[in-house]
Amino acid sequence: MLALNWIRKWCLLDVINNVPAIGYTPDGSESNILTTNGHCPSLSSPLTSFSNTWSKQDFKTSPTSEHWIKRMSIEIRIMDANLKNHVHCLPSDRLYPATKDSHQIVLGTGSYGRVLLNRLGDCNGKLVAVKTIITTTNKSRKFNRFADKLAVSLEARIMKVLSQKSDVFPRVYGVCEAVTSDTQWAIVMEFVGDSTSFKSTSLMKALASGSPHITTIDCFRIIMDIAKGVEVLQMNGLIHNDLATRNVLLYNKSPRISAKIVDFGSVCTAEAPFDVFQLNNTDKADVFDLMQDHPENAPELYNINTPPTFASDIYSFGVIIEGIAANKALMPLMDISGPCLHSRPNQRPAIKDLIDHIEFEFLNFKKNQN
Repeated sequence: MLALNWIRKWCLLDVINNVPAIGYTPDGSESNILTTNGHCPSLSSPLTSFSNTWSKQDFKTSPTSEHWIKRMSIEIRIMDANLKNHVHCLPSDRLYPATKDSHQIVLGTGSYGRVLLNRLGDCNGKLVAVKTIITTTNKSRKFNRFADKLAVSLEARIMKVLSQKSDVFPRVYGVCEAVTSDTQWAIVMEFVGDSTSFKSTSLMKALASGSPHITTIDCFRIIMDIAKGVEVLQMNGLIHNDLATRNVLLYNKSPRISAKIVDFGSVCTAEAPFDVFQLNNTDKADVFDLMQDHPENAPELYNINTPPTFASDIYSFGVIIEGIAANKALMPLMDISGPCLHSRPNQRPAIKDLIDHIEFEFLNFKKNQN
């Protein structure tokens, strides 16, 4: 499984290395200073190097082994140095905590760590969201330090690739080391939310609380935003693997509410998808609870040797549409979500056809309102 995990990361490099190396300076302006001058390998190059330098025995070795850690750390350094599309490495003293009642504002929490609200540059600077990664403390800490750095670097660079292609994804300003005492690495990204209340609202929270108020037209436009995001992902050979209402953030883009897709910690390429979800290894006794807690997971992912695909992201998107439709009692949206939730992956619509369907239903809705 470790082997598959690292092959997945090599495959992600192909996506990163095939975009213009444009970055953002700390003040948010575009710059090309964040690139490297080194050789930028193709997909076949790192995979060939990978297979030639690692044996099957290496993958059977415990990750706490000094030999394994040394070999992997060398691979990580080479990979990091060869990435063309670098992101800026920000010094931690460039981040100023945004506080409320003398406490750091926390935008969200998860198994990975927390998302903190900071200001970039000085105490009156641009508001940014900082996704932190909790540092592990065990025998393999040395390995995890390198692994965490690579994971953060890859997620940040994938986000930058996507945000350069569409504003449905948050802009990335850089990565930062040692943001807090219990974290090692963090991604500094665009704050998606209300700059007055300092709140970031997910689609899940909005549907549950009714705030902000989402009109029917907003619903269609939010769904279209997500659909366009999925289309960009697929055009770049990527599977999000965690599309859910909790990972869709809403913001006011006058005169409408718009959406951005977040959380790319589970992203993978279609060429190396096996390691992302281990649902088919879940104990049978726990499968029902998992399906209840995460209805966005496509049912085929619970089958043996069935990897995630573009179709599994379509299923997850269908669950999002169904949730909005049920909350707002919108039958046209139910008609859109139905085909996405087909039990057979090959019977689900392609993203282009789905976008056409959404546009058709939206036009019909507006026509009936006039």
